[in-house]
Amino acid sequence: MNDYLDNVFNKINKYKEKIEILNPNYILKKGFSYMKVNKKYVKSTNDINKNDVLQIYLQDGKVYANVIDDREEQ
Repeated sequence: MNDYLDNVFNKINKYKEKIEILNPNYILKKGFSYMKVNKKYVKSTNDINKNDVLQIYLQDGKVYANVIDDREEQ
């Protein structure tokens, strides 16, 4: 019975770890961020135009930034 409970407990811990890794806040705590413009996620420089206001989400809050140029790197 003890072995069975240990096995179940270990499985639960593994699932918990997987869920934590998939949590967006886990990624933000590693120093990453994500951006939105006009309530849409920014995935490419093509999603941003000059004078857009970006919402940049970090682990401890949100900041706003104005786009001053929309050139793409070659």
